[in-house]
Amino acid sequence: MEDIQTEQCKKLISIIIPNWNGEKLLKECINSILEQTYKNYEIIVVDNGSTDNSVNLIKENYPEVKIIELRKNYGFSVAVNKGIKNSKGELILLLNNDIVLKKDFLEKAIESEIKYPEAGFFAVRILIKDRPEFIDTAGDAFTIAGFSYKIGTLENRDSYKKSYWCFGACGGCALYRRELFEKVGLFDEDYFIFIEDVDLSFRAQLYGYKCRFVPELIAYHKVRATFKNKRKTIYLTYRNLIYTIYKNLPINLILVYSPHLILNILLTLIKYLPTKYFFTVIKAYFDGLVSLKKFRKKREVIQLNKYLTNTEIHYLLDKNWIKIRIKILKNKLKYKKLGV
Repeated sequence: MEDIQTEQCKKLISIIIPNWNGEKLLKECINSILEQTYKNYEIIVVDNGSTDNSVNLIKENYPEVKIIELRKNYGFSVAVNKGIKNSKGELILLLNNDIVLKKDFLEKAIESEIKYPEAGFFAVRILIKDRPEFIDTAGDAFTIAGFSYKIGTLENRDSYKKSYWCFGACGGCALYRRELFEKVGLFDEDYFIFIEDVDLSFRAQLYGYKCRFVPELIAYHKVRATFKNKRKTIYLTYRNLIYTIYKNLPINLILVYSPHLILNILLTLIKYLPTKYFFTVIKAYFDGLVSLKKFRKKREVIQLNKYLTNTEIHYLLDKNWIKIRIKILKNKLKYKKLGV
């Protein structure tokens, strides 16, 4: 700790917390920041038009926290973008209000950015708060079938003790160098919420910014404590995946992967056929496809400026997507059994 507290290494970390009606979550989240061993940070809470007592709670109990109040709920992307634009740190930590940090998190964050100078952003070991023996995520991955998944979900916390390169970081708790946002751009505000972190990870990778999973960066997640509208979650997830594929995959790879992409869509429709969400999924895919024209310019910019070759992109993506789909289904059942 003594080494990283030198003036040379004591970088400012901007911690950005998007909030919407998170009064019951904010205290534990903010307190976990105030208890950090590393003290050179700023906290910015961006409130998405909360109707509870969130803003007053912060003003009355945390005068050191900067609050940006938005008129209504603009979603995750707009909120964190506002926070990033109003921050000063060389390092930016995005933090959902349902996350609690381990005491040495910021200290380890500084050590990590020094140890891995070639990393543009960092994935952390997020544990399930109510069952901390289990991992919630140890980084994000993306498949050739066009869907993302969380690495390590519901595996033992000690299964991921080694650092490695991965596709991306979960936006609920992720560390970024400011340079990445300056070169790659901010979160896509057309997404509203869900998959916007995957899209940014994909774009960052295309621009040559690698993601490093660091197991010493430990946080705890209160699973399903925030967004609880299942229908909207399903709709936005599948619609936004269509956006992400179109924006980031080169046309040659879209053609090569088309059998996988189509089969995955068919399997998803079959999965939801006996449920009340079947037409929600159809609408998500339909709306995603018919609105792609508004992403044409974004796609052109990304494809024009990308650094990776098609071969490198192919290497980055997970090929065993059917096995992953089966594992995701098993994990959903396991979540229910664990009661989280």
